[in-house]
Amino acid sequence: MNAISAVTNILYYDTPQTPLFEIEVRQKVFYTFKNYLLATQNEEIQIETVRVLSNLSRHRELSAAEFSKEDEFLGMLVVVLDHTVRDLVFYSVGIIINMSLHEEVRPALLKLPVVDKLIDVLRDANLEDMDLARVSAKAIHNL
Repeated sequence: MNAISAVTNILYYDTPQTPLFEIEVRQKVFYTFKNYLLATQNEEIQIETVRVLSNLSRHRELSAAEFSKEDEFLGMLVVVLDHTVRDLVFYSVGIIINMSLHEEVRPALLKLPVVDKLIDVLRDANLEDMDLARVSAKAIHNL
């Protein structure tokens, strides 16, 4: 768990404006972590995994070349939107927001029922969780 948190924290500082890593390193991290999302029942590991993937999704080349081409990953992302753990859903919506900022990635997202799921998240968040409602609305708007 601590190793995943460390990767999350390091990747937070690996931004498109100030890259710390080459694309090959990001690709290896993506392929290493993407399957943790559904492979474990440990919610803390799932949340940290989504945070890792969210940080990676800020990079256009990775979102376009890897995230959007991985049907299994995209399907997992949609499944996670139905999860009952708020942080898991929140960070998954963040991945969708980041991916949707890249025009060439949007069609891959729109092939899935992602908008319907985001509407469900928005509806479920209601006024009780304005942060989750806000990010859901932003993701819908971007798509």
